Amino acid sequence: MKAIAAVVAFFCLAGQAYAQGYPASCWVITDLRGVSFHQGDAYAPAEDGISTPITLRLDGDNSTTGVPGMVTRQVDQFMALSFSKGDAITTMEVYQVDPSAGIATYTKSMAVNGLMSNASGVMAFVGKAIRCR
Repeated sequence: MKAIAAVVAFFCLAGQAYAQGYPASCWVITDLRGVSFHQGDAYAPAEDGISTPITLRLDGDNSTTGVPGMVTRQVDQFMALSFSKGDAITTMEVYQVDPSAGIATYTKSMAVNGLMSNASGVMAFVGKAIRCR
């Protein structure tokens, strides 16, 4: 867990000064599909996805994904890192948009302690990205 906290701190500190120079943008990410690996499935690959649209607002330290409890920081012109740390669950998510292709990538790593520890694992998805209206 200390390693995760160190990575989060590094990206947040590095991203603060770097990401502030980019213009704000907003993206709706849909049709995320890919693969997940969870402890409860002995980390065997499984087809997975997210059907709910995600609104990614890139605006330096004011970036958001619309997920309550997640801190989101822009780390590049079209990339953001989100994270949360609770007593039982630590989550890190990376969003990347390729505006010329209209594609978004999404990765998530989740460490869960206690009764739900079988949910620990990682996900990697690709989907569509369009600018917010």
